[in-house]
Amino acid sequence: MSAAQTCERPDASRANAEGSTENASIIADADKATATIIARLALEGHVVQRGRSGDFTASRWGLSCYCQDVAALQAFARLVGVRDASE
Repeated sequence: MSAAQTCERPDASRANAEGSTENASIIADADKATATIIARLALEGHVVQRGRSGDFTASRWGLSCYCQDVAALQAFARLVGVRDASE
């Protein structure tokens, strides 16, 4: 690795971008909540792909549903009967 290259934890750059570790904690909590929704959908047989602009595509049995943001993904999870999708 050259002197110009550095290794950082992914969350470290987020903390710097947001300006404080408190904001990084809030982001980490939001990421955890999103990961929980995705995991609960996976347990029910759905595949969720994250888009580049914060959107999601959930699919199962050859059908898919586009979710513009985490709130839409959460609403989709409730719609298909995923328990505790609001946590």
